[in-house]
Amino acid sequence: MSWDLKPLDRRGALVQFGGAVFFQLNTFFALFEGSRWMIEEIFVWIPSVIGSVGFVLSSQLFLAEAGNGYLRSNWSDIGWRAMLWTLIGSVCFLVASFLGFFGEPPTTLNPVEATNLIFLVGSALFLVGSYVSLRELSWRPLSGRGTRPAAGAAASG
Repeated sequence: MSWDLKPLDRRGALVQFGGAVFFQLNTFFALFEGSRWMIEEIFVWIPSVIGSVGFVLSSQLFLAEAGNGYLRSNWSDIGWRAMLWTLIGSVCFLVASFLGFFGEPPTTLNPVEATNLIFLVGSALFLVGSYVSLRELSWRPLSGRGTRPAAGAAASG
């Protein structure tokens, strides 16, 4: 049994937008240093966790859409690979958000350094996923998703 693909695209986009809104609340309130810890927890880290959960869920929905309704590996589909990078980046955001929320990382880095490093890795993976998505658009057939056309093949349309 598979999912209807159009609602997956819509749901994924809505969940990702909601996650982005919460995540941007986090980045806005993080600009104000020296705030009390309670304010920081409520206005920085809780929106960061909620936004990151939204990113993970939307990435899973987009992966299912790229997998024709299933959450399965499909390395031949460039859209699936783009969403995989985005999902891994989203998980990094979620880990960093929990680390910021709870404080002490299981590492020798101080909590701020560890959190920032994980956010950096997540951002880099998001960038890779975005780049791969753009590459997908450059060769995607008009009929929808598919595998890359063979070199020299004439595009029909």
